[in-house]
Amino acid sequence: MLTKKLELGGGLVLAAGLLLWPLFTNETAHFYGSLSAIYALVGLSLVILVGWTEQISLGHAAFLGFGCYLGSKLLNNNVPLELAVPIVGLIGAAVFQWANPKGWLVAVSAAGTYLQATTNQLAQAVWFGSLFFVAALPCGLVWLGLGALMQEALRDERKARAFNIAKKGILIPGD
Repeated sequence: MLTKKLELGGGLVLAAGLLLWPLFTNETAHFYGSLSAIYALVGLSLVILVGWTEQISLGHAAFLGFGCYLGSKLLNNNVPLELAVPIVGLIGAAVFQWANPKGWLVAVSAAGTYLQATTNQLAQAVWFGSLFFVAALPCGLVWLGLGALMQEALRDERKARAFNIAKKGILIPGD
């Protein structure tokens, strides 16, 4: 009971502080406070959009923040927007793949299974990495092509509705 009252009181104090905050700060603080709130909402909404599991994962917000930081650095150094956006996307994808636990699991298990403990381990690792790249590139390109085809096909509202109903049918568990 006491915990509920403390939560309610804390929420009321926070709400009052947020409502009164603009009265006691300057315009610059308003701008950065609003921008911070917007980015916080975007980060938390990404958690809900990509799958809510009753846990708040700020990993998506970290990638968003990294991309915003990198983009601002590029734009402040007079890199054109048309060039900055693909650079941020490429570097963001590379960082994501570097931090991807599934990729590490595949790489470590495959290396442990197929690489030999010899004196020429660097050459084996380069060969193995090249083989993985050559195998993954056509698969990734196929997925990109299928995604582009799906995007084009789902522009029609009737097709998109039928596709969504079919997805729902797949997700509903059977008896």
